[in-house]
Amino acid sequence: MQRPDFKCLHEPYGDPFHFNLSERLSNRYTDEEIRSDHADKMGIQYADVTRELLGSPGDGKRIFSKDMAQYIVSPDKEEVIVTLENLRKMNHIFLIRSPKLSCPSYYRCCMGDAIKETNFKDYDPKEAGYRELRTLFDYIRKHGINGTNSMILIDAETLTANPEGTLKRVCEELGVDWDPKMLSWKSEKVKEFAKWPGFHKDAENSTGFKVHVNGNHEKDPELPEIVHQTIAENMPIYEYLKRFALRM
Repeated sequence: MQRPDFKCLHEPYGDPFHFNLSERLSNRYTDEEIRSDHADKMGIQYADVTRELLGSPGDGKRIFSKDMAQYIVSPDKEEVIVTLENLRKMNHIFLIRSPKLSCPSYYRCCMGDAIKETNFKDYDPKEAGYRELRTLFDYIRKHGINGTNSMILIDAETLTANPEGTLKRVCEELGVDWDPKMLSWKSEKVKEFAKWPGFHKDAENSTGFKVHVNGNHEKDPELPEIVHQTIAENMPIYEYLKRFALRM
């Protein structure tokens, strides 16, 4: 978001995934909750989001969209629902994080006082998203979507340990100039994060990349068994994807 030559979007596919009553893949919200609390997003279709991503924001800018693989992978058939033709028009950057870090973090957003902000009233292990991430990654590798575009996979540990080196490689792959402003930002509210309140406090309170210390929650006694199970089930997928990660 520090680059003036990019327009940044935050999880646009999350709107039809959660809130379009005819297309949604998620059961996080009831029909009644969607109609009463998210009526402004009910009409957004997958095709609308894809059209925005492939369009031009004007002023010579490019579009960067952060999204979740599970938003565009059917949970039952494990099929990618964005067409191959459209995926081939995009660059793809995959960012992975150890389940030992991501699963406890997500659990805490669904419990206690956090619920007042997130409104996620229960922890659903199916929302971990690793299975869908592998499905999308393998689909792109299989079909050679990055023939003229780029496909990069980055481990969060590599990014936080060496942000400058990692992001320079990303810029090189995408054919854009390196900008050191990508390494730091102001600690402030980010309007793009407002659609998911309570999930981005750490990011909004930060000023740059930070190595995660003491991050092994696998044996955390405060975590219920369902979180430990989620970690164990998704570690093999994480380890598989990590084999393809950018090396520094």
